[in-house]
Amino acid sequence: MKRSKRLQLKVKRMILFRILALVIAVYAITLYRFNWGVGMLPIWLGVFIVSVSLSFDPIYSFIMSHKLLRFGLIFGIGFLIIVELIIFYSGVKTSIDEDSDYIIILGASVKGETPSLTLRRRIEKAQEYLELHPDVEAILSGGQGPGETITEAEAMRRFLVNAGISEDRLHLEDKSTSTMENIKYSYNIIDKISVADQPKVIVISSRFHLLRSQIIARKQGYRVKAIGSTTLVFLVPNYYFREFFGIFYEIVR
Repeated sequence: MKRSKRLQLKVKRMILFRILALVIAVYAITLYRFNWGVGMLPIWLGVFIVSVSLSFDPIYSFIMSHKLLRFGLIFGIGFLIIVELIIFYSGVKTSIDEDSDYIIILGASVKGETPSLTLRRRIEKAQEYLELHPDVEAILSGGQGPGETITEAEAMRRFLVNAGISEDRLHLEDKSTSTMENIKYSYNIIDKISVADQPKVIVISSRFHLLRSQIIARKQGYRVKAIGSTTLVFLVPNYYFREFFGIFYEIVR
């Protein structure tokens, strides 16, 4: 009887891991097909290989029979879950009712001259904030990357002006190529135009990106609040998983 139950457990485990591997494969192929976050494909390939490997009982038993390997696997999964929960909480607890002197809108990719869905949602959140706080000015932060015929900052400016936001309230930071540069170069502009010694600043980005943005700002000596925009549900696993590695990198470097 016990042997039969163990066999059933092995079969269920095998099926579970192979279904997981299949889901990951379909997800990664879809990301590649639509060119969404393809930089994460090597990581998804690694997760796929691990899932397939664990579906074979000899490999699973080998790992679970060695304390160090078992601890490493359990610790890694637990650490991932904890960090992801912190990232999630940091993104959803924000509010557009927060007061500020300036907002910094962090750039994202532009397709030719058209903001990507990620960038569009960030701009729409910024528009919502600027309409609610008519005295606040915005730093539009983002340079020009591959496949972009205009800078991300210019794409944001055009969108907001077309939405009725006065151009006098918009300041372009169009040299940055990373979040670190977004923060640094945007504060260079704020330091030049602000009459306050310590202006209140809010960063607007995607929810998954807020925690890392605040960590980067703090490492540069700035304490900023943040407001997050939503992400297409299908892309949530990709971006939140990617952010885990981004947070880990910022902590250790």
